Amino acid sequence: MANNETKLQHYVPRTYLKNFADEKKKGEFYFHALPIADSSEEKIFETNIMRACAQNYIYTLPGNTKEERLLLENFYNENYESNYTAMYNLLVDPGKTKLSSDERNLIISTMVTMLFRTTKLLNQHNEFVFRNLDYIFELCRQTKSDHFEFDGVKVSIAGKTLDQLKNEYKTDAKAAQVLLQIQVAMRLADLRCQKDGIMVLKLAEGDHEFLTSDNPVYYTIPGGGHTAPFNPDNILSLPLDKKHQLFLMPEAQDKFSIVRISSTGTMCHAKKLTANYTQSKLAERFIFGSVSGLKDYLTYKHLY
Repeated sequence: MANNETKLQHYVPRTYLKNFADEKKKGEFYFHALPIADSSEEKIFETNIMRACAQNYIYTLPGNTKEERLLLENFYNENYESNYTAMYNLLVDPGKTKLSSDERNLIISTMVTMLFRTTKLLNQHNEFVFRNLDYIFELCRQTKSDHFEFDGVKVSIAGKTLDQLKNEYKTDAKAAQVLLQIQVAMRLADLRCQKDGIMVLKLAEGDHEFLTSDNPVYYTIPGGGHTAPFNPDNILSLPLDKKHQLFLMPEAQDKFSIVRISSTGTMCHAKKLTANYTQSKLAERFIFGSVSGLKDYLTYKHLY
């Protein structure tokens, strides 16, 4: 692979993360992170957003040319990341109340793709497959078989360890998985563009701050109950920065208006608590924000 090809690829866009960070040098943004596996004040650390929510070659596809290998990485960049700042600015502009069709479609498709492009869903799927491989591998060992069928394909285990088998699956399945992510996301975005409304909540008082995470889009079904990420009737929510939270609301009466809500007083505090607790439950490894925001989360964690 050529040395000039993008190696470190972000599954949460840097254009999104920088709105929770401070620019210490020109073009260099830093925020603080807290691991959810060990949530204590002494574990808070500072990091450059370049190193957050990134993985080597996560979107790189098989191919003979650079363009083929970086097709998906460039798709995300050209269609969403390059337009994110303009989209963010109109969402946090209190004077912006009406959306064009293109603006609305960009907001919906950006948020939906952010829901599907993180590593958490992929890793959960792989863990499910690995549990099945554990069982199948042991069954083959007991029956002295050197192969099994998986999704209609004959898989040889001759001379292989279980770890080797799992690594082969991850390598072979990666391209299909990341392509399926974007296919599902685009289908869902098309459905949601038919009926969703846009709402922006602002923390309008005090020093309350929203946090974000390495898996920042939350989905829930109106009225509660079990749902799945690809359900077009979900409410989707996403913290935009320390003060603003975006919602996609299904079955909106006015699809081209931005509904703006300013939370004050005790509601401001409650909205912050709820959103930050949600981010801690969504996160795969880390939640992000300012030192004061993360300390505030730890202070009120017992209330959640």
